[in-house]
Amino acid sequence: MPIVVPDKFTRPEHLVEYLADLLENSMLPFSFVGRYEETLYPSYPAVLVQPGNFQKDLHGTATFLVTLRATLFIMHADLTQSKRTRSLEDCLLATQTIQLIEGNDLTLGGHVIQGHVESDVFAPLPPRSAQSPAVISTRLQWQGITETRFK
Repeated sequence: MPIVVPDKFTRPEHLVEYLADLLENSMLPFSFVGRYEETLYPSYPAVLVQPGNFQKDLHGTATFLVTLRATLFIMHADLTQSKRTRSLEDCLLATQTIQLIEGNDLTLGGHVIQGHVESDVFAPLPPRSAQSPAVISTRLQWQGITETRFK
């Protein structure tokens, strides 16, 4: 069931769908873009976009301040390359991903008041099984704010 992405993001799924679509339609060399809790990655490099903590606070007269967060895991598992090479490529791809998301517009095309990648952590993933490839990963945390009126 496709999610309709509204003009103003007010829910985590709006953000996840937007970021995943942005990455899928970019020139970045991702072989697979996953969403939510997908665990099977048919090819690498891959990226997984997950919703983060959602927060809604009273902000003014009949207005909520909505804080949206998303976590992106960028992953490499090409075992024909050395761990050192995979690690470097993963970091470079993380930098390119940040540049794509933030670009010259911290509003995600006007969908939020402002947002940015607040952290970038090199975080190798443990193997899921004895047969699993060694996955190199970088975790990006995006945070943005928007407002919504009481209904």
